[in-house]
Amino acid sequence: MASSEQPSLKIEGESNFWRAVRKKEQPPTDRKPSHNNLDEDGPLPDDCYYKLGSEECEAKSSCLVATDLKNMNGEDDILRYIHQCIDYGLTTFYGGTPSVYNELIHDTPRTVLDICNLVTLVAIPQVVSSPRELLLRPLREAGGSSIDTLQLYPYSGSPYVMDVLDAATELQREGLVRSIVGKGFSSKLLRETDACGFRVESNQIPVNLLDPCCFYNSEALLTAKDTGSEFIVENPLAGGFLSNKYLNRPGEPYKYELSKFEKDNLGALYKWSSRRNKSKPWTIFQNEMIDILYHLSTKYQVPVEVVAQRWALQLNKVSGLVVAAEFGSEDSDLCSQPGKLRQVFKLNLEECDMDRLWEASGFERPSMDMTEVDINNCERRESGLYLP
Repeated sequence: MASSEQPSLKIEGESNFWRAVRKKEQPPTDRKPSHNNLDEDGPLPDDCYYKLGSEECEAKSSCLVATDLKNMNGEDDILRYIHQCIDYGLTTFYGGTPSVYNELIHDTPRTVLDICNLVTLVAIPQVVSSPRELLLRPLREAGGSSIDTLQLYPYSGSPYVMDVLDAATELQREGLVRSIVGKGFSSKLLRETDACGFRVESNQIPVNLLDPCCFYNSEALLTAKDTGSEFIVENPLAGGFLSNKYLNRPGEPYKYELSKFEKDNLGALYKWSSRRNKSKPWTIFQNEMIDILYHLSTKYQVPVEVVAQRWALQLNKVSGLVVAAEFGSEDSDLCSQPGKLRQVFKLNLEECDMDRLWEASGFERPSMDMTEVDINNCERRESGLYLP
């Protein structure tokens, strides 16, 4: 049963995930897919997936829109949600607990698991006695050979990152994992990783229209360009603020009305308002962010949150999104409902609309035509540019 502290998931219809089919692989492309006549459910078109890793390691495909399960409660609800995601072609999952992955593996046919990409997170602590055991323990607990991808998180600047990467690469060579991805790697650490010959396929960073600072970073963009480790964007909806929930809402909500995830992002909203040098942050948020998103959602005939997610997906050097499956409340639809997530592939934001959203964020749109000289001469704006 779902925890009393977490609203039960509202599932759209019954799951029929058993009809999942294996998809043919397609070469990667810089252009993000858009399909105006996308079916309501079923497998997504081939170009909505990309190969996460090399053929040598039998890497699986990953969907451009993945689901983060880490903050969900209630195993029955989570499993129904995962099965429904698979029905909608969303086959990549981050942050599942060992018990959730074990239940999924136990209750799901092998033919269905074969099209899924299960990612397990391993935090690298300050002290590591055995890098190999650090990685093997969560793999054993989460289902062993059914886990496809290791996500490494260098907690508080651990000095053991290279040792753990070395152990992870050995596990990859032994066929125990297929891919290695990162979370929160600094540009310096990614370059060190590349110089040591290790491959981190992607690096997960938080980016959204209220707080694009991690992306608005010339050094990070150039590092992604040089190392081939592209971005996976998390928190594209700013905890749920960038959603239909806040259309035409009169007045600022009381803090007790906010979810935990909205409270975590409230500071980003206030900081966004301060960048625009205006008071009354909620009024500004309604007039200069939500109204723009609503206008574009009307233009493209999709929900507000889909526009915010598509903006993040179309950023340079972004290879996918990770959307947390905890938004919403008992009286509102989840922003992370599979049917809504699938709509990210129905549109392609025009360049003028991308520019308009960058303007709403309070930043200029960064350019990929950069060199080391550009970085050294980059103007450091007190309001945003973060260089690790």
